[in-house]
Amino acid sequence: MKTVIIVFAKSPLLAKVKSRLAMDVGKKASLWIYKKLLYHTSKVTLKSKLKTVLFENKVSSILKTIFKHVNEFQIQKGEDLGSKMENAFGWAFSKRYEKVILIGSDL
Repeated sequence: MKTVIIVFAKSPLLAKVKSRLAMDVGKKASLWIYKKLLYHTSKVTLKSKLKTVLFENKVSSILKTIFKHVNEFQIQKGEDLGSKMENAFGWAFSKRYEKVILIGSDL
């Protein structure tokens, strides 16, 4: 049975991630927290031993460094989160994955 984990991630850039959190802790702290969450998500997906595909909001060398075990990267396509997720599931099923797990990078 072919299973894939899809991770949705944003490039970790100052003032571009965790904006609501930044209102309380500041932009630098929210970026630090987001990076910690990215590393945690990377470790969890590596431990799972399942194929992982990272869906980036844009091409990011930083994400490729954090998710070293991932060898397939896609760009999120769609106007909003719902359509981006729908497109990611469509991509996975078109590749004949039978089970698809989609998570955000900050879970």
